[in-house]
Amino acid sequence: MALSPSKFPALCIALACITSSAFTSISSAPCRTAIRTTLSVSSADQTLKKQCTLDGKTIRGSITPLGKVLWRFTRPHTLIGSAIAIPSLFLLAAPTYRSFFAWRTFAVLLHTTIPALLMNVYITGLNQITDVEIDKINKPELPMAAGDLKYSTAIGVVLCCMVISLTMSVIPIFSSSGLQLALWGSFLLGTLYSLPPFRMKRNPFLAAVSIVAVRGTIINAGFYR
Repeated sequence: MALSPSKFPALCIALACITSSAFTSISSAPCRTAIRTTLSVSSADQTLKKQCTLDGKTIRGSITPLGKVLWRFTRPHTLIGSAIAIPSLFLLAAPTYRSFFAWRTFAVLLHTTIPALLMNVYITGLNQITDVEIDKINKPELPMAAGDLKYSTAIGVVLCCMVISLTMSVIPIFSSSGLQLALWGSFLLGTLYSLPPFRMKRNPFLAAVSIVAVRGTIINAGFYR
């Protein structure tokens, strides 16, 4: 088929348009794909960063410093009560105010208060260790019930407090029969209160008797002497 010279320019223009259109189509497809891929990656990256941030906040919020956990484990209201009661008993037993503020009295008071507070931690800690499942319902804010303190860590803290407290009660420098009565009596009743097969806390009357015996009798009689 012969091509008329008059139609040649039009044909050239048509071929140029087709070629240009095809090239544009071919070249723009990867670009659009690249743009969509970039947008997808960017969106995924932003989502990942947001998720990481949220996870970071969650992790940071869920980790409680060990010091705060142990402080909650001591049941601070009982610890503060003992820390106030012992110096008060010393003050009542002192013959004069001058003798109460003497250096030797301060040393004896310090040697008495430290093991007493450690014994307090032993008793309250042992109570929590033996009541984890119950505390998850009644006292979920406690560190073991809330999962903030491991069972092994709690056992270690309780045993250390018990050993140091009872050891200090027999050191001959500042030890006395009153200190030994207070610490060993508290240790015995505190253990019977929580540990099986006795678990005196299961019985309301026995639980009340043991608490009154420690707080109302043994501590007052022992530390006043």
